[in-house]
Amino acid sequence: MQETQEGLLDDMEREVLQEKEKLEAATKKQIEDIKAAPEKEVRRLREEVLKSVDEKLKLECSRRLARAEQEVKNSILLKKQGIIDGLLKEVEDTVLKVREEQFYPVLFKQMLLEALKELEGEAIIEVHPSDKALCQEIIRELGRNCRIEDLKDISGGVILTSPDGRVTIHNSLQ
Repeated sequence: MQETQEGLLDDMEREVLQEKEKLEAATKKQIEDIKAAPEKEVRRLREEVLKSVDEKLKLECSRRLARAEQEVKNSILLKKQGIIDGLLKEVEDTVLKVREEQFYPVLFKQMLLEALKELEGEAIIEVHPSDKALCQEIIRELGRNCRIEDLKDISGGVILTSPDGRVTIHNSLQ
């Protein structure tokens, strides 16, 4: 019986040792899981932060690119406007030279007659101050009742307006 009791004690001791090993292994596993959890969380947070930073960088790059494109477009538009302004100035200078040509009085008379055909009766005629005398002479020849006014902003030709201001006819060099 003693042998059986010793055998039982040995079996129980073995079972206790096995149970102890199982518990130690499970405890080690739990400790490793607990240690690994913060590392996983740190990795997850790092990836989240990197993704957020990447999105912000992409957005900032897009904004800067759009701003640079707009600046280039504005620069091109300013250059084009400068070219157009230069061309318009050249055209205006050329038109102003027309007033100095010998044929200008004939051209002025044609422009005035065309405008007067469109407006019956009285009219207010606006002309460049240097064209006022020529205009008065033509109006006298036609026997029309018109008021002639100076307009320095006109390069040549005429602007006719009805007395009530409802009708305006531009027949100028501009």
